[in-house]
Amino acid sequence: TVHDKVGYSASDTVIVEVNDETVPTIDSPNDQIVEQGSSTTISWHPSDLNPNKYNITRNDSLLIDDNWDGGNLQITTSSSLVYGTYYYNITVWDVDWNSISDVVKVTVQDTTGPTFDTVDDKIIEYGSSGETIIWSPTDANPYYYNVTRNGTMVANDSWDGSSISVSLDDLALGDYEFICNATDTFD
Repeated sequence: TVHDKVGYSASDTVIVEVNDETVPTIDSPNDQIVEQGSSTTISWHPSDLNPNKYNITRNDSLLIDDNWDGGNLQITTSSSLVYGTYYYNITVWDVDWNSISDVVKVTVQDTTGPTFDTVDDKIIEYGSSGETIIWSPTDANPYYYNVTRNGTMVANDSWDGSSISVSLDDLALGDYEFICNATDTFD
């Protein structure tokens, strides 16, 4: 406030707004490849003097939307993701809504073939009925199976992951070698 000699006064108010125009920073972790059925953790190291919020999406679906205290951020991928490519996008904001984003590509692959249980050899009585061999292979992406008897195919079909059986009815006297082969989508 300013006064003159006569006693009149005048004043002026100035409002100063201090804005943060600095965009946060963030590192860019390497893209990752994981085996189907496994998970991995993606860790980001963002920085800003005035942190506010962050979110993480996977292929545009929101996974996390939360406050950010300026610390490191991470997410562990789901072990139930199926074969394919997934894009994890993180965006961090400061208090003035300056933002920065990063994307990490996670490729889920299937490099393991089906696994089989051990089926014991069998001795059956000639003329008996109802005898079978049952295999229980497992795989995350079952596709096809075939069974051979002494090198000749006796069964083949698409495979949905369930048990595979073959009847031993009507076999003549002798020895037989049965082999079951199963493949997954990526063999």
